[in-house]
Amino acid sequence: MTPTPIDTGKAHIELLGSGVISLTWQHNARINQADIEVAMVKVHELCNGNPTPLLVHINDLEGVSYDTRAVFSTPSTVSRIALLGSSAEDYVFASYPTPDFYPCPTRFFSNEDEALTWLLQTDAA
Repeated sequence: MTPTPIDTGKAHIELLGSGVISLTWQHNARINQADIEVAMVKVHELCNGNPTPLLVHINDLEGVSYDTRAVFSTPSTVSRIALLGSSAEDYVFASYPTPDFYPCPTRFFSNEDEALTWLLQTDAA
C-alpha cells in the first residue's frame, strides 16, 4: 500500500506487506488529541476488526500532553505497538506514561528491524 496522508497533515499511514500498520508522524510535529484521534480512526479502518500490530515512527515529537497520549490507552484492535525513535526525547516520550498504560504490549525501539521482529512475534508480550 502507498503511504496515505492523515487528514491533519501531520502524519501518513500505510499497511506494510508484513501486515503491520505503519504510522509515521512528521519530524518535530506538535500533535494534539484531535491529531491522534484522526490517526487512530485510520488505524482502525486498516485493522478491519482484526488484531494488527502498529509501528509508530515518533520522529522527535513536540508538545504531546498526557491527555493527548491517553487516546492511545483506549482499547482497540491493535495487537502490539512499537514506538520507533532515535533520540533521548523519543525515549522519554515512549516511556511516559508507563507501558502498562497502553491496552496492548507496547515497547520503544531505536531499530526498525528489531521493532518489526517484535511486532510479528506470535508469543505473549
